[in-house]
Amino acid sequence: MFGGSGSSSPPPLIDRANFDAVASLIAIVRSPGEAQQRLEELLAASADAKQQQDQLHAQRTALLAEQQSVRVTLAEERRVQDQQLTEQREAFAAEVQRRTAELAEKERAAEALLVQATKDGKAAAALLRDYQQKTARTQEIWG
Repeated sequence: MFGGSGSSSPPPLIDRANFDAVASLIAIVRSPGEAQQRLEELLAASADAKQQQDQLHAQRTALLAEQQSVRVTLAEERRVQDQQLTEQREAFAAEVQRRTAELAEKERAAEALLVQATKDGKAAAALLRDYQQKTARTQEIWG
């Protein structure tokens, strides 16, 4: 029955943990003073556990409030930073636009000066030819 024949022994009617619990209950019932002491110990342990639970609950509530405060602070800082970035981008874009317009105006002015210089150059060349022709004729006449 308990050998290597492959058959198993019947399960115990009560396991070790249950046996210890039953033995403790019998000991408590036999001694009312011990029962009272055990009950007081259980009540004290229960009160201590309740106090610890209340402390943990208070700590958790404080932690959640702190987390919410941090979230609000981070959101506000993010909003301020985003606003500053937006303002900086807008200022940069306005400066780029101003400088682009300034460069375009300078380019138009340079083109106008080039056109005027070209006209003046042609006029100067015509005057020079006219002067040279008159000077050549004058030398022919006086010459």
